[in-house]
Amino acid sequence: MRLGFFILALLGTSQISVAHPVIFKGGIELQGETQKKDSAFSTTYTFSPYWAVAAQYYEMREPSMSPLGRTFEASTVQINHLLKRWWNEGSQGNIYLGAGAGVFAPQGLPSEFLARGEVNADWESTTLYVAARYIYLHPDFSEDVDFKKLRVGFAPYVLEQEGLNSWFILEWRQMNTEKAEVTPLLRFFFRSVLFELGSSLDGDFKFNFMIHY
Repeated sequence: MRLGFFILALLGTSQISVAHPVIFKGGIELQGETQKKDSAFSTTYTFSPYWAVAAQYYEMREPSMSPLGRTFEASTVQINHLLKRWWNEGSQGNIYLGAGAGVFAPQGLPSEFLARGEVNADWESTTLYVAARYIYLHPDFSEDVDFKKLRVGFAPYVLEQEGLNSWFILEWRQMNTEKAEVTPLLRFFFRSVLFELGSSLDGDFKFNFMIHY
């Protein structure tokens, strides 16, 4: 049986089934998440085995679902650090930290300086996946915004050779104290391209993608 995707991803030669804030040295990762109320996009360049720099953009489009009661955009540049990695036979765990700054643009108000902090933790084998993410946005004047996300998933099959892989993912997400979202997703990835399709329990369609090279 092949080793997990982890070693191959670090070498930059094969498939990777989940986005990481730090990948292999010299690697570039493009990532996006979009649904009716909001979207998030990022480009990350890993310049060492433990450090990466990322440019990020977030847009909240639904005032009724915003903790600020209005739409807003956030554009940031961030440094990511691989704090800890655990290797086990056929599995891997990681903890990442991120910090950055940028511009916060609430609808109808002047743009503000924005500080951003982030913590990511994940564990994955060839068939199981668990991940947690916390993002904190601190504008100069507007109310702080935080994002909490938990994910669990499993792969119904494991390919011994290259091919189209699939996962079933269940995602829980909450912004500040707003109503939490629960979204089942189907994940597909082939080599360096990953995409996810799903719909929240409230009927909000979601599409995610990730490309690395």
